[in-house]
Amino acid sequence: MIVYVPVAFLFLFDFIDILTLFVVTFITGGYLIAGQLRLKEVNREWGLQANGKVMIFFALTYFIFSGPFILEIIENIIQGTYFEFAYLLAVDRYAGEAEEGIIKKVSTILFFAYCSAFGSSFNELSKKHWIFLIIMILVESSSLSRAGVLLGVSIVAIEIIMIKKNYFKTAKLFIWGNLIIKITLILIPIFIFSAYFRLTATDDVIPILIDKFLSYSVAMYFAFSHWLSDANLFSAGLGYNTLSTFYKIFGIEYSQGHYTALLNTPFGETNIYTILRGLIEDFTVIGAMFFFLISGVAFKKFDSNPSIYNYMIARFLGLMILYFFYSPFFFTTVFFGYHLPLVFKFIEVSIGRIK
Repeated sequence: MIVYVPVAFLFLFDFIDILTLFVVTFITGGYLIAGQLRLKEVNREWGLQANGKVMIFFALTYFIFSGPFILEIIENIIQGTYFEFAYLLAVDRYAGEAEEGIIKKVSTILFFAYCSAFGSSFNELSKKHWIFLIIMILVESSSLSRAGVLLGVSIVAIEIIMIKKNYFKTAKLFIWGNLIIKITLILIPIFIFSAYFRLTATDDVIPILIDKFLSYSVAMYFAFSHWLSDANLFSAGLGYNTLSTFYKIFGIEYSQGHYTALLNTPFGETNIYTILRGLIEDFTVIGAMFFFLISGVAFKKFDSNPSIYNYMIARFLGLMILYFFYSPFFFTTVFFGYHLPLVFKFIEVSIGRIK
């Protein structure tokens, strides 16, 4: 293994090369428009933060829709059967028998909406807002939705980056490193908590958890490099991988994408190839470069003029880049939940103008 692991990393050169290309393209987009922009103050009529009452509404409505599941969790904890309950839930999820009805979808939308509102109001949060978020994450983790929790954390992170952009622009490497460590310390327990209940009582838990962690954190880069070695970089799809939400909304039949078949890598099996594969398959490598160029332009425009319209565009593209595993808008619940606070903001401002 000591020799095998370093040799395995030689296969990442393709991934590093194309990632560097996209990073340079993103930076170039910002530089292209920098000279045409003049710094403006935030339009305080809009603001970027969510209304405190709206946040409470999201939280309470979430708890109402998740009520039966929360009561089930509490009941099993009291009876001392929580571990068996969580394990059977994991079995159902893998067998495709877990219920994903309208109530579950609405509660998931409300979770993402609260995460978005939480991040955009980061400078004005009270203890109750933190308590609500922690409880929501515990409930979502109990449903063994690793992707959902990670998406929620990513939504919080991109909103904080947006509203504290000036701080992060001047932040030193130590501050960034400290932030990454804190986020990692939050995510690792969530991963262990949800992954543990997918294992049987006879499993050797620690080695399997390590294998699964490597599979989720490292294997996708090898999978992308493997795909890239034989990919047609100039054959465009129709947004099946990155914008499948819109196909679902309009009831259009589409190919599901490439997130089904598992690929063996030096760090375990994975069916995640990073969002880069989705962008290239949907829009070709030239189109993917254009995506990062436009993203660089959007962030630079938001930096100079944080209007509601520049904010909407930058946050949409920013979440796609930050959540690097695959497109977050693969899920309709993410799309609706992420944009729901903006709907309330439009209503709030419209009512204010009428008055």
